[in-house]
Amino acid sequence: MLRSANLPLLRLLRRHPGLLPRLAVNLARVRAGQPVLRAVEFAVTLECPARCPHCFVGDHREPASTPLTVGEVAVVIREACALGAVVIHFSGGEPLLRGDLEDLVAAVPRQRAVAALTTSAHRLDGARLAALGRAGLDVLVVSLEGDDAAAHDRFRGLVGGHRVAVAALRQARRAGLTTVINFMVTAARLADGTAERTADLARDLGAQLNVFLPSSLGRWADHPLERLGAPERVAYRRLLARRGVRWCGDSAYRGQGCRAGSEKLTVDVDGTVRACAVLPATSFGNVRDAPLADLWSRARAAAPASGLCPAAELQADHRAGRAEREPGA
Repeated sequence: MLRSANLPLLRLLRRHPGLLPRLAVNLARVRAGQPVLRAVEFAVTLECPARCPHCFVGDHREPASTPLTVGEVAVVIREACALGAVVIHFSGGEPLLRGDLEDLVAAVPRQRAVAALTTSAHRLDGARLAALGRAGLDVLVVSLEGDDAAAHDRFRGLVGGHRVAVAALRQARRAGLTTVINFMVTAARLADGTAERTADLARDLGAQLNVFLPSSLGRWADHPLERLGAPERVAYRRLLARRGVRWCGDSAYRGQGCRAGSEKLTVDVDGTVRACAVLPATSFGNVRDAPLADLWSRARAAAPASGLCPAAELQADHRAGRAEREPGA
Protein backbone atom coordinates (compact mmCIF):
# COMPACT_ATOMS: atom_id res chain seq x y z
CA MET A 1 0.00 0.00 0.00
CA LEU A 2 1.84 3.07 -1.25
CA ARG A 3 -1.06 5.46 -1.62
CA SER A 4 -2.22 8.06 0.85
CA ALA A 5 -4.75 10.87 0.99
CA ASN A 6 -5.78 10.35 -2.64
CA LEU A 7 -2.24 10.87 -3.86
CA PRO A 8 -0.24 8.41 -6.01
CA LEU A 9 2.80 8.24 -3.76
CA LEU A 10 4.82 6.01 -6.05
CA ARG A 11 5.25 8.99 -8.36
CA LEU A 12 5.95 11.34 -5.46
CA LEU A 13 8.59 9.05 -3.98
CA ARG A 14 10.84 9.84 -6.93
CA ARG A 15 10.92 13.45 -5.73
CA HIS A 16 10.96 12.62 -2.02
CA PRO A 17 12.80 9.34 -1.42
CA GLY A 18 12.91 10.19 2.28
CA LEU A 19 9.20 9.39 2.47
CA LEU A 20 9.77 5.69 1.86
CA PRO A 21 11.19 4.86 5.30
CA ARG A 22 8.50 7.02 6.91
CA LEU A 23 5.81 5.06 5.10
CA ALA A 24 7.44 1.78 6.10
CA VAL A 25 7.46 2.85 9.75
CA ASN A 26 3.84 4.00 9.53
CA LEU A 27 2.69 0.71 8.06
CA ALA A 28 4.62 -1.27 10.68
CA ARG A 29 2.95 0.75 13.42
CA VAL A 30 -0.47 0.21 11.86
CA ARG A 31 0.11 -3.55 11.72
CA ALA A 32 1.09 -3.42 15.39
CA GLY A 33 -2.26 -1.80 16.18
CA GLN A 34 -0.85 1.65 16.91
CA PRO A 35 -2.57 4.86 15.78
CA VAL A 36 -0.87 6.67 12.91
CA LEU A 37 -1.83 10.06 11.55
CA ARG A 38 -1.73 10.06 7.75
CA ALA A 39 -2.88 13.49 6.59
CA VAL A 40 -3.83 16.92 7.88
CA GLU A 41 -5.84 19.41 5.84
CA PHE A 42 -5.65 23.12 6.64
CA ALA A 43 -8.50 25.37 5.53
CA VAL A 44 -6.49 28.57 5.18
CA THR A 45 -9.32 30.94 4.20
CA LEU A 46 -13.09 30.92 3.83
CA GLU A 47 -13.07 33.57 1.11
CA CYS A 48 -13.85 32.34 -2.40
CA PRO A 49 -14.88 33.96 -5.70
CA ALA A 50 -17.02 30.98 -6.74
CA ARG A 51 -20.69 30.52 -5.82
CA CYS A 52 -21.02 26.74 -5.96
CA PRO A 53 -24.47 25.55 -4.79
CA HIS A 54 -22.95 22.56 -2.98
CA CYS A 55 -20.28 24.53 -1.06
CA PHE A 56 -19.94 23.10 2.45
CA VAL A 57 -18.40 26.36 3.68
CA GLY A 58 -21.53 28.30 2.77
CA ASP A 59 -21.81 32.06 2.84
CA HIS A 60 -19.65 32.74 5.90
CA ARG A 61 -17.00 35.39 5.99
CA GLU A 62 -13.75 34.94 7.85
CA PRO A 63 -14.36 34.02 11.51
CA ALA A 64 -14.22 36.76 14.13
CA SER A 65 -11.13 35.18 15.65
CA THR A 66 -7.80 35.71 13.91
CA PRO A 67 -6.82 33.12 11.27
CA LEU A 68 -3.77 31.01 12.05
CA THR A 69 -0.53 32.72 11.13
CA VAL A 70 2.20 31.10 9.07
CA GLY A 71 4.16 30.51 12.27
CA GLU A 72 1.20 28.84 13.97
CA VAL A 73 0.53 26.61 10.95
CA ALA A 74 4.21 25.67 10.84
CA VAL A 75 4.07 24.51 14.47
CA VAL A 76 1.03 22.32 13.77
CA ILE A 77 2.71 20.89 10.65
CA ARG A 78 5.71 19.86 12.75
CA GLU A 79 3.40 18.26 15.30
CA ALA A 80 1.49 16.44 12.54
CA CYS A 81 4.68 15.07 11.00
CA ALA A 82 5.82 13.85 14.41
CA LEU A 83 2.56 11.89 14.64
CA GLY A 84 3.21 10.25 11.26
CA ALA A 85 1.54 12.59 8.75
CA VAL A 86 2.94 12.28 5.23
CA VAL A 87 0.45 14.60 3.51
CA ILE A 88 -0.17 18.25 4.39
CA HIS A 89 -3.05 19.68 2.41
CA PHE A 90 -4.08 23.33 1.99
CA SER A 91 -7.65 24.19 1.00
CA GLY A 92 -10.33 26.81 1.65
CA GLY A 93 -12.45 28.59 0.47
CA GLU A 94 -9.98 29.57 -2.22
CA PRO A 95 -6.48 29.25 -0.76
CA LEU A 96 -4.93 31.25 -3.61
CA LEU A 97 -6.49 34.33 -2.01
CA ARG A 98 -3.95 34.03 0.83
CA GLY A 99 -1.01 36.21 -0.10
CA ASP A 100 1.27 34.16 2.15
CA LEU A 101 0.27 30.78 0.67
CA GLU A 102 3.81 30.20 -0.58
CA ASP A 103 5.08 30.60 2.99
CA LEU A 104 2.54 28.06 4.22
CA VAL A 105 3.66 25.58 1.56
CA ALA A 106 7.30 26.20 2.41
CA ALA A 107 6.57 25.22 6.02
CA VAL A 108 6.07 21.58 4.94
CA PRO A 109 9.32 19.62 5.50
CA ARG A 110 9.96 18.06 2.11
CA GLN A 111 11.64 14.88 3.36
CA ARG A 112 8.81 14.16 5.78
CA ALA A 113 5.61 15.05 3.91
CA VAL A 114 4.20 16.16 0.58
CA ALA A 115 2.44 19.50 0.17
CA ALA A 116 -0.90 19.52 -1.66
CA LEU A 117 -3.19 22.36 -2.68
CA THR A 118 -6.90 22.22 -3.60
CA THR A 119 -8.07 25.17 -5.68
CA SER A 120 -10.43 26.31 -8.39
CA ALA A 121 -7.27 27.70 -10.09
CA HIS A 122 -8.78 31.19 -9.88
CA ARG A 123 -6.04 33.62 -11.00
CA LEU A 124 -3.45 30.84 -10.98
CA ASP A 125 -1.08 32.12 -13.64
CA GLY A 126 2.33 30.79 -14.57
CA ALA A 127 4.18 33.08 -12.19
CA ARG A 128 2.09 32.03 -9.17
CA LEU A 129 2.39 28.35 -10.05
CA ALA A 130 6.15 28.70 -10.39
CA ALA A 131 6.35 30.44 -7.02
CA LEU A 132 4.33 27.67 -5.38
CA GLY A 133 6.60 25.10 -7.01
CA ARG A 134 9.68 26.83 -5.66
CA ALA A 135 8.06 26.85 -2.22
CA GLY A 136 7.74 23.07 -2.41
CA LEU A 137 4.25 22.34 -3.75
CA ASP A 138 4.02 18.71 -4.84
CA VAL A 139 0.36 18.17 -5.75
CA LEU A 140 -2.15 20.48 -7.43
CA VAL A 141 -5.77 19.45 -6.92
CA VAL A 142 -8.23 21.34 -9.12
CA SER A 143 -12.00 21.13 -8.72
CA LEU A 144 -14.03 20.53 -11.87
CA GLU A 145 -17.77 20.04 -12.33
CA GLY A 146 -17.36 17.87 -15.39
CA ASP A 147 -16.12 18.01 -18.95
CA ASP A 148 -18.58 20.67 -20.16
CA ALA A 149 -17.03 24.12 -19.79
CA ALA A 150 -20.31 26.06 -19.97
CA ALA A 151 -21.97 23.83 -17.36
CA HIS A 152 -18.97 24.14 -15.06
CA ASP A 153 -18.91 27.93 -15.32
CA ARG A 154 -22.65 28.22 -14.67
CA PHE A 155 -22.44 25.96 -11.63
CA ARG A 156 -19.50 27.82 -10.10
CA GLY A 157 -20.41 31.31 -11.20
CA LEU A 158 -16.95 31.90 -12.66
CA VAL A 159 -16.80 32.94 -16.31
CA GLY A 160 -13.99 31.05 -17.99
CA GLY A 161 -13.40 28.99 -14.86
CA HIS A 162 -13.26 25.64 -16.67
CA ARG A 163 -10.74 26.90 -19.22
CA VAL A 164 -8.53 28.31 -16.44
CA ALA A 165 -8.76 25.09 -14.42
CA VAL A 166 -7.82 22.85 -17.35
CA ALA A 167 -4.97 25.16 -18.32
CA ALA A 168 -3.65 25.06 -14.75
CA LEU A 169 -3.71 21.27 -14.72
CA ARG A 170 -1.77 21.12 -17.98
CA GLN A 171 0.78 23.67 -16.82
CA ALA A 172 1.25 21.96 -13.46
CA ARG A 173 1.76 18.64 -15.18
CA ARG A 174 4.42 20.16 -17.43
CA ALA A 175 6.10 21.60 -14.34
CA GLY A 176 6.39 18.10 -12.87
CA LEU A 177 3.66 18.37 -10.24
CA THR A 178 1.25 15.54 -9.53
CA THR A 179 -2.21 16.63 -10.66
CA VAL A 180 -5.61 15.59 -9.32
CA ILE A 181 -9.17 16.53 -10.32
CA ASN A 182 -11.82 16.72 -7.60
CA PHE A 183 -15.22 15.81 -9.04
CA MET A 184 -18.58 15.76 -7.30
CA VAL A 185 -20.65 12.68 -8.13
CA THR A 186 -24.44 12.92 -8.34
CA ALA A 187 -27.11 10.58 -9.67
CA ALA A 188 -27.66 12.92 -12.61
CA ARG A 189 -23.98 13.04 -13.51
CA LEU A 190 -23.75 9.27 -13.42
CA ALA A 191 -26.91 8.83 -15.47
CA ASP A 192 -26.03 11.27 -18.26
CA GLY A 193 -22.44 10.10 -18.68
CA THR A 194 -20.81 13.23 -17.24
CA ALA A 195 -18.86 11.14 -14.74
CA GLU A 196 -17.41 8.86 -17.41
CA ARG A 197 -16.54 11.79 -19.66
CA THR A 198 -14.83 13.53 -16.76
CA ALA A 199 -12.78 10.40 -16.14
CA ASP A 200 -11.80 10.51 -19.82
CA LEU A 201 -10.76 14.15 -19.43
CA ALA A 202 -8.68 13.32 -16.35
CA ARG A 203 -6.92 10.53 -18.26
CA ASP A 204 -6.20 12.86 -21.19
CA LEU A 205 -4.77 15.46 -18.80
CA GLY A 206 -2.65 12.91 -16.95
CA ALA A 207 -4.51 13.63 -13.72
CA GLN A 208 -5.99 11.35 -11.09
CA LEU A 209 -9.76 11.68 -10.62
CA ASN A 210 -10.92 11.92 -7.01
CA VAL A 211 -14.70 11.49 -6.65
CA PHE A 212 -16.92 12.56 -3.76
CA LEU A 213 -20.57 13.26 -2.97
CA PRO A 214 -22.11 16.58 -1.95
CA SER A 215 -22.48 17.13 1.80
CA SER A 216 -25.58 18.45 3.54
CA LEU A 217 -23.68 21.45 4.90
CA GLY A 218 -23.29 25.11 4.05
CA ARG A 219 -25.29 26.11 0.98
CA TRP A 220 -26.40 22.48 0.60
CA ALA A 221 -27.64 22.21 4.20
CA ASP A 222 -31.31 21.87 3.20
CA HIS A 223 -30.58 19.02 0.79
CA PRO A 224 -30.64 15.37 1.88
CA LEU A 225 -27.62 13.18 1.29
CA GLU A 226 -27.34 12.04 -2.31
CA ARG A 227 -28.97 8.65 -2.85
CA LEU A 228 -28.26 6.54 -5.90
CA GLY A 229 -30.61 4.11 -7.52
CA ALA A 230 -29.53 0.69 -8.75
CA PRO A 231 -28.43 1.87 -12.25
CA GLU A 232 -26.42 4.75 -10.79
CA ARG A 233 -24.77 2.40 -8.28
CA VAL A 234 -23.63 0.21 -11.14
CA ALA A 235 -22.30 3.28 -12.94
CA TYR A 236 -20.51 4.41 -9.80
CA ARG A 237 -18.83 1.06 -9.32
CA ARG A 238 -17.81 1.03 -12.97
CA LEU A 239 -16.35 4.52 -12.53
CA LEU A 240 -14.28 3.47 -9.50
CA ALA A 241 -13.01 0.43 -11.39
CA ARG A 242 -11.32 2.69 -13.91
CA ARG A 243 -7.59 3.23 -13.66
CA GLY A 244 -6.77 6.52 -11.97
CA VAL A 245 -10.17 6.99 -10.32
CA ARG A 246 -10.42 6.90 -6.53
CA TRP A 247 -12.49 8.05 -3.58
CA CYS A 248 -11.20 9.14 -0.18
CA GLY A 249 -11.84 5.71 1.38
CA ASP A 250 -9.14 4.22 -0.85
CA SER A 251 -6.52 6.12 1.11
CA ALA A 252 -6.84 4.36 4.45
CA TYR A 253 -3.91 2.47 5.92
CA ARG A 254 -6.37 0.01 7.46
CA GLY A 255 -8.17 -0.90 4.26
CA GLN A 256 -11.27 0.51 2.60
CA GLY A 257 -13.30 3.01 4.56
CA CYS A 258 -13.49 6.45 6.09
CA ARG A 259 -10.74 7.17 8.61
CA ALA A 260 -11.71 10.74 9.45
CA GLY A 261 -10.51 11.50 12.96
CA SER A 262 -8.31 8.44 13.19
CA GLU A 263 -5.93 8.82 10.23
CA LYS A 264 -6.79 12.31 9.03
CA LEU A 265 -7.76 15.64 10.58
CA THR A 266 -8.99 19.02 9.38
CA VAL A 267 -7.76 22.26 10.91
CA ASP A 268 -10.11 25.18 10.31
CA VAL A 269 -9.05 28.75 9.58
CA ASP A 270 -9.08 29.70 13.26
CA GLY A 271 -7.33 26.53 14.45
CA THR A 272 -10.40 24.46 15.33
CA VAL A 273 -9.73 20.76 14.76
CA ARG A 274 -12.39 18.52 13.23
CA ALA A 275 -12.38 15.01 11.81
CA CYS A 276 -13.22 16.04 8.25
CA ALA A 277 -14.33 19.16 6.40
CA VAL A 278 -17.47 17.46 5.09
CA LEU A 279 -18.71 16.06 8.40
CA PRO A 280 -20.92 18.07 10.78
CA ALA A 281 -18.76 20.55 12.62
CA THR A 282 -17.89 18.70 15.81
CA SER A 283 -14.86 20.38 17.37
CA PHE A 284 -12.19 18.50 19.28
CA GLY A 285 -10.53 21.71 20.44
CA ASN A 286 -8.18 24.30 19.04
CA VAL A 287 -4.48 24.07 18.20
CA ARG A 288 -3.97 27.38 19.98
CA ASP A 289 -5.07 25.79 23.24
CA ALA A 290 -3.71 22.23 23.11
CA PRO A 291 -1.11 20.11 21.30
CA LEU A 292 -2.29 18.40 18.14
CA ALA A 293 -1.57 15.02 19.75
CA ASP A 294 -4.19 15.72 22.45
CA LEU A 295 -6.78 16.90 19.94
CA TRP A 296 -6.15 13.85 17.77
CA SER A 297 -6.63 11.60 20.81
CA ARG A 298 -10.03 13.21 21.40
CA ALA A 299 -10.96 12.72 17.76
CA ARG A 300 -10.03 9.03 17.84
CA ALA A 301 -12.04 8.52 21.02
CA ALA A 302 -15.09 10.16 19.44
CA ALA A 303 -15.00 7.80 16.43
CA PRO A 304 -17.25 9.91 14.13
CA ALA A 305 -20.16 7.88 12.82
CA SER A 306 -19.67 6.88 9.18
CA GLY A 307 -23.40 7.40 8.66
CA LEU A 308 -22.77 11.14 8.84
CA CYS A 309 -20.50 10.93 5.81
CA PRO A 310 -22.14 11.54 2.42
CA ALA A 311 -20.12 8.66 0.97
CA ALA A 312 -21.16 6.11 3.63
CA GLU A 313 -23.79 4.37 1.52
CA LEU A 314 -21.51 4.21 -1.50
CA GLN A 315 -18.65 3.07 0.72
CA ALA A 316 -20.60 -0.07 1.63
CA ASP A 317 -21.61 -0.54 -1.98
CA HIS A 318 -18.03 -0.19 -3.20
CA ARG A 319 -16.87 -2.76 -0.66
CA ALA A 320 -19.53 -5.15 -1.90
CA GLY A 321 -18.36 -4.62 -5.46
CA ARG A 322 -14.75 -5.34 -4.50
CA ALA A 323 -15.84 -8.51 -2.71
CA GLU A 324 -17.66 -9.70 -5.81
CA ARG A 325 -14.49 -9.23 -7.87
CA GLU A 326 -12.08 -10.83 -5.42
CA PRO A 327 -11.79 -14.64 -5.58
CA GLY A 328 -12.62 -16.33 -2.31
CA ALA A 329 -14.11 -13.18 -0.81
